[in-house]
Amino acid sequence: MKSLMVRTILVIASIAMTAILFQNCSQSFKAEDSNGAADLGSSANHDTPHITSVSTKMEPNTDMEFSVFADSLLPSTSYEWSHTLNGTPSACALKNGNKATTYIINCAQAGSLVVKVNALEGNTPVTIAPYTLTLTTTPTTGTPSTNEINLQVNFSIPASTGATPWNTTATVVETFIGQTLKFTNNDSVVHQMHTGGKPCPHGSAMNPGASTNCVISKAYNYKTDGNLYDHNLGTKSPFYMIAYDGSALYTTNCASCHGALASSAKKGARVSQIKNALSAVPQMNTNANLMNLTQRQIEAISFALGGK
Repeated sequence: MKSLMVRTILVIASIAMTAILFQNCSQSFKAEDSNGAADLGSSANHDTPHITSVSTKMEPNTDMEFSVFADSLLPSTSYEWSHTLNGTPSACALKNGNKATTYIINCAQAGSLVVKVNALEGNTPVTIAPYTLTLTTTPTTGTPSTNEINLQVNFSIPASTGATPWNTTATVVETFIGQTLKFTNNDSVVHQMHTGGKPCPHGSAMNPGASTNCVISKAYNYKTDGNLYDHNLGTKSPFYMIAYDGSALYTTNCASCHGALASSAKKGARVSQIKNALSAVPQMNTNANLMNLTQRQIEAISFALGGK
């Protein structure tokens, strides 16, 4: 009799345990936290897609990387980035990724930066809030700056320019890909730079006292690519400039000794280091092409190598 009772108890316990396990493995099972609120099976725990900063330094003249945190988005989601600096679109130099999950820009100026990204999950737009920050230059502590490249070139349209050239071939403005050319209109009439897509997109109209930026994205030489000129006043009001391609300059002048740019033995070379080599290395200071490089061309090569 006792044996029968024991067997009966074991059967009842087994049935109860099976019921509990079946309940816990059903689709309606919810795991709760200490407050009895969390649902581990819910997608509500996935972070909302948002822009995050990846770089440790967020300041002018520094490569700043942004990324989309998109744990809940499909890998096939497409992204298209943009930004404004002090309200001006594309005021910073694009370094990489205007249509990738990451976006790298370099801003020559301080101010209010707004970074945006349009995301499409298939054909469905995804709402991602803009990323806003104020760029300020880190105060110096008496130590000289290690930056040897200025990523902004300033040019002022002189007063009384009117319908005459903005500058001359004797005062040609030199820039390179990656720099920003800032125009300021000191004249009393509206000016606007006309381009054919080189070295930057068509310029914005500048009222007297206003400024606009030309973010250098393509090589340009007024001698071979035709004149830039005032959109409102025509070719009688040209602007003379050159925009160098640092990568091309390196390939022409340096690659034969130091290897291709991507694997160069001189990665990170600063302007001062290049100039010291031009002065001290016999193979370099006896090369006429190297000795005829301008300051801006040397800066362009250094920039392409990742120097500062």
